[in-house]
Amino acid sequence: PDCCVEGLGLTPFKIGSEYAICMILTGSLVVLTRNGHDLDPGVRRLLSAGILAAIVSELAFTFYVSVYGLSNFIGHLFKIASFLLVYLALVRTSLTRPYETLFRELTSARRALQREVAVLDTILEATAEAVLAADENGTVLHVNERFRELWGAPRNPIETGGIDRVLPFVLGRLKHPHAVEARLASLDGSEEEELPGLETDDGRVIEGYSSPLVQAGQAAGRVWSFRDVTERRRVEHALRESEERLRLFIEHAPAA
Repeated sequence: PDCCVEGLGLTPFKIGSEYAICMILTGSLVVLTRNGHDLDPGVRRLLSAGILAAIVSELAFTFYVSVYGLSNFIGHLFKIASFLLVYLALVRTSLTRPYETLFRELTSARRALQREVAVLDTILEATAEAVLAADENGTVLHVNERFRELWGAPRNPIETGGIDRVLPFVLGRLKHPHAVEARLASLDGSEEEELPGLETDDGRVIEGYSSPLVQAGQAAGRVWSFRDVTERRRVEHALRESEERLRLFIEHAPAA
């Protein structure tokens, strides 16, 4: 249909189309305002400004009489400004900061995960337990400093081939490694398992504990924890001896 008649100006079809476009743009601005919280704030502001510039441009196009008139010129200036703002919001920013622009929620989740991992690492390093975790393929996922100190494991077992290069350090320090070798090397099973009374070649007593590493409700590896209980066992033994001496003394005492 005709949009402009010489000498008469714009036709009702042209004016109505411009108003319809303005309504669509206004609706998109409302949607962006309500649901744009996942976008980077700077991107959201640029997009909003681009939509407003487009609305002003379309309104300017409803007033011109001549294609060389001032309102037509102003409309095209705002049209260029609108395209520029959209370019700055989606193209340039996406190239320089793609994750923050298009995947802001993913970026926030990644940062939260990194914080959780940092907290978990701090807890594992602060605990008295010697902890080793491996996935179902035997790849070491985590080993804390206490584990390295207890068993003399390398500084970074992940780079030395995984659990098959770490467990020999454990077995090599035990008096009877063959009794627990299969249980320590097993990555299967969904049951928790105790490894009590592991004796080392230097006379220490280690208590161990093995539990499945669960992901999405399925076993995906195992976690081992060890604690040196030599001193506790010595104290318990001394206490039992003391109690036995006291019992004998009472039993053989000449008085009731």
